[in-house]
Amino acid sequence: MPVQAVELLRDRHGSEEYVFEADQIEMTATVDAAGATMRATDWAVRFYEDLLHVENCEFRNRPIRF
Repeated sequence: MPVQAVELLRDRHGSEEYVFEADQIEMTATVDAAGATMRATDWAVRFYEDLLHVENCEFRNRPIRF
């Protein structure tokens, strides 16, 4: 059975890596790439509080595998 998931967030801590995915569905975008990056960064800073210091923020647009 092929996996059809969209990667939402990848979080690396030392030798550990966490990947958050969602099931692939067709939907209309409600925000552009820059807006999504800004909102995700704001969320992460509030979620991790003092544990997170953003050094670099990178947006990758990759095709979904079918």
